[in-house]
Amino acid sequence: MEITVAALNAAADAQTLNTLKLHSGPAGANGTANQIPGASVAATYAAASNGYRDLASAVDVPVSEGDTVSHFSVWNGSTFVFGDVLDTNAETYSNDGTARVNSARLTFAPGE
Repeated sequence: MEITVAALNAAADAQTLNTLKLHSGPAGANGTANQIPGASVAATYAAASNGYRDLASAVDVPVSEGDTVSHFSVWNGSTFVFGDVLDTNAETYSNDGTARVNSARLTFAPGE
């Protein structure tokens, strides 16, 4: 028997997610690989639905000229929670700017 969607939602909602960081490659097992200095902002997550949680609204993350953005990580304070690919096409910034992150989804999926 598979876990229920209600249980998946409860598991997702139990996670405290409050900081989003950008990376130039995979975040690695502890979330510190390829971090882009200064590319970190507070983030608010919506309640879980269908076994996942996503940002309550888009967040804007400062990036510097020359930064290449391809991945993100999500944290509970100083505790790494998860990381993933931000976009399949990495973007290198030719000027200081802002990366708008529309989705940084935490997914709990039923087993197979």
